[in-house]
Amino acid sequence: MSPVHQIKRKVLRQVRMKTFSILTGNILSFFMGGIALCASYVATGYTSPPLRPLILVLCWLLLFYFTHSPAHYFAGRLLGIRFKYYFLGISRISKSGMPLLSQIAEKFPYVMGVRIDRSSMKNVSKKRVAVMYLAGPLTSIFASSLVLLIYQTVGVSMLESVILAFLILGNAVVSLYFSKKYGCIAKALKALQVS
Repeated sequence: MSPVHQIKRKVLRQVRMKTFSILTGNILSFFMGGIALCASYVATGYTSPPLRPLILVLCWLLLFYFTHSPAHYFAGRLLGIRFKYYFLGISRISKSGMPLLSQIAEKFPYVMGVRIDRSSMKNVSKKRVAVMYLAGPLTSIFASSLVLLIYQTVGVSMLESVILAFLILGNAVVSLYFSKKYGCIAKALKALQVS
């Protein structure tokens, strides 16, 4: 990537980034996560089969999206890491260089994140920093799996359950792969390597 393109991307990222307080970010995350859990329960019991899978996939996406950053925040706070604010910005996948995926990530800029107070990480062990970074992707994957558990407890069609299970497993594989290359898992591994 040319230096000019890198500068353009950095300026674009700064222009697009919106910030908001830690309290606002946490309230938004819990609210959206609660809506997703309630809607998935309601959808399993009260909607017809053609509409139910669409609602459940939406609930799954909401849980995946709105649990990632708060997991970093709460794990980090428990481990002694401080944070400055939440933000909406561009996904790190936009840096992947993969022709289609990085272009989509650059066009869809609003990924929620939480800004770490880097000075607080100086007094924390590398293992604690790594755990804080790992909390986001692992929580996203496991929290979104709650939709399948809710689905199973209501006793809906096996075909719909299998489709949702494959979506969850596929997402876990893809998420872990990209996170290890460009995201939070890569940051965790880097934190463990730095002396």
